[in-house]
Amino acid sequence: MQQTDLLFGHVQDAAGNPVEGATVVAVSTIHEQEGILHRSRNVTDISVLTDNNGDFTLEVSPPLGPRIVSGKECIALRLRHPDYADRHVTRAELGLYELNPVITLYAASVIEGRIEGWVDTSDMSVKASNEPDPFGHSPAWSASRGVGTDNSFQFDNVPAGEIYLHLMQEPNTGNPFCNSVRLSRAQSVRIEPGESKAIIFQREDVGEITGVLRGTKLDENVLLKVALCSGAPEGEHESLTQWRGCNGSTFTLLNLTEPGKQFFLRIKEGSFTIDHLRVGSMEFDLPPIDVMPISFDYPLSNSSRLDRDVGELNF
Repeated sequence: MQQTDLLFGHVQDAAGNPVEGATVVAVSTIHEQEGILHRSRNVTDISVLTDNNGDFTLEVSPPLGPRIVSGKECIALRLRHPDYADRHVTRAELGLYELNPVITLYAASVIEGRIEGWVDTSDMSVKASNEPDPFGHSPAWSASRGVGTDNSFQFDNVPAGEIYLHLMQEPNTGNPFCNSVRLSRAQSVRIEPGESKAIIFQREDVGEITGVLRGTKLDENVLLKVALCSGAPEGEHESLTQWRGCNGSTFTLLNLTEPGKQFFLRIKEGSFTIDHLRVGSMEFDLPPIDVMPISFDYPLSNSSRLDRDVGELNF
């Protein structure tokens, strides 16, 4: 029979008054390994409501989340109430042997904003989180909102603290496996409990990176993808935005580089089939030949220029 612990706690507001009717969810983390692959997944044990004194009792299966998961503190409790901002409490915050936590809920904050300078915003959205990079790891809080017909967006129930916002676009490729791309550098705002803040994404704040793709051993009709990536090619990196077009074409990418950080261009072409070969002005029909993907990386020098021309990229 699995051992369980009783977790007694108390939920209050900023003035110390008990909060009745708050939902408290206990979260445990299970570590799994398949070969050299390590992964963690959260398992919800049980949820309860606080009583009229703000107290709750949870029967949880130890451990209530490890202290650290992949270098980040693991969430142990999630709290929600319609009159307050959501609260996520880490295992470290609870304390290694603390079984009677007192948790404070704060008034929810609001972030509202506008998109200026873009002609079509129908496929745009804004992602907000309390992590500078919400795409590599699961942040404690995150939300996404579509851009309205009046080019506005709004986040309610925002927790206090530093909030990072990214303007995103869903690629109109018809491919469900294509990731959304960023349209701006991250903007951050420091927000206090119950506060309302405004933010604006402006197209003129984002320059462009242009160049020409020249695969000398590839047919001109071969489709290529060039992506702007942050980080190191051999280490951890992230694709920020991308362009697709034919070999020999001029590409244009939004310039999301930032001084002091490492960026590179990655040119890729997925597996494809060649059924003809061109040598100079002569063309030859061939039996279908499957060609393996190609990938080339070009480091970008650090620059604060808004618009950059990298010239012809030969590979």
